[in-house]
Amino acid sequence: MSTSPAWRWPLAVGVGARRGQDSTVVPRAVDAVLRAAGIDPARVHVLATSAARASDSGMRTAAATWRWPLVSYSAERLSGVAVPSPSSTVHRAVGTSSVAEAAALLAVAEVAEQAGRVRDRPGLIVPKTVPRPAADGVTVAVAGIATYPAGELSGDVYGRMPESGW
Repeated sequence: MSTSPAWRWPLAVGVGARRGQDSTVVPRAVDAVLRAAGIDPARVHVLATSAARASDSGMRTAAATWRWPLVSYSAERLSGVAVPSPSSTVHRAVGTSSVAEAAALLAVAEVAEQAGRVRDRPGLIVPKTVPRPAADGVTVAVAGIATYPAGELSGDVYGRMPESGW
């Protein structure tokens, strides 16, 4: 029997975006997704995206808004991450079928590893979301570290948002 995990800090926000977005679009999108999920931005440790978008003004503005470090990954590295919502359109455009979900999962796994918690499991709390009308052309995902009751392990690699909220 599968048990839903509890999610704990650190959390990572992953963002994919079309090139040329206004500098306010990414922060609006991130804010909309966090609010809808009931996630306090203070629980987020890092903002993650593709290397191709890391220098975009919207990414830098979002990171500065919440004082999160901005990390980026190559399309090759992102393409190695299993995600529940791959996109062939994104793959044709940037060389990987996921940016938001894959970046969030990679970032939270790296934070856990840096903290010496290599046995902890990253999972998606919020799968890829396009917060319309706040940010057409931007996708946002949130990942965290899953903890399970002693002796239990979920078979759901992507996790589920906890019933109890944040």
